[in-house]
Amino acid sequence: MKNTEELFDYFYKHTSIEIPENIVKFYEKNQNENSQFIRLFNSQIESIKRGSKPELSILISEKFALEILKVIDEIPIEERYDKLFQKLEVYDTSFYKGRKMTLSLDSVKSIIEEILSYLNDYDYKENRFKFPLIQKAYENLTSDYNEMKVILILYSDCGGEGGIIVRGKNVGCNSGYPFNESSEIEFNGETIEYSGYFFEEHEKLHKPV
Repeated sequence: MKNTEELFDYFYKHTSIEIPENIVKFYEKNQNENSQFIRLFNSQIESIKRGSKPELSILISEKFALEILKVIDEIPIEERYDKLFQKLEVYDTSFYKGRKMTLSLDSVKSIIEEILSYLNDYDYKENRFKFPLIQKAYENLTSDYNEMKVILILYSDCGGEGGIIVRGKNVGCNSGYPFNESSEIEFNGETIEYSGYFFEEHEKLHKPV
């Protein structure tokens, strides 16, 4: 492609993901075209041409995490596993077809952790989470973007991954986080880990490097 504006247009047309305006301005009229960001972004374009979808990672606020826990807690413990993962009397069965649970789900905490593992199943275009219970919690918060961060992943290594925030709090900032670390919240006497804003202090408004 001839210039960066064409790159961004192509990306949007094929993904519906909007690159933040502050980032677009840095690269308009082919400025900073040799930056690390453009090199990484070009690899996104090549992946799309091969039929792959961009990887998005979702981080949520403590308020959002608490709302998810409250919605889970509304279901009686003795009914929770069946309603969420077997009989599916409450939620959309099509979402679970062919899926395997990653845990044995033999405790309240493991059921919660299993549900939270589906946070990245998010439809950017529709602004919806595919796991119905998470979507219900999101709607309880009026689907407020500021209760989450949608990160377009541009790089990954053995230590962690990162990219730019394309929706939500701190949109237009560079964001990254190490693997095997998470935020924590106390709920009903349990410490629950979730993908939160624990690395937020390292987020900076994007500038060409």
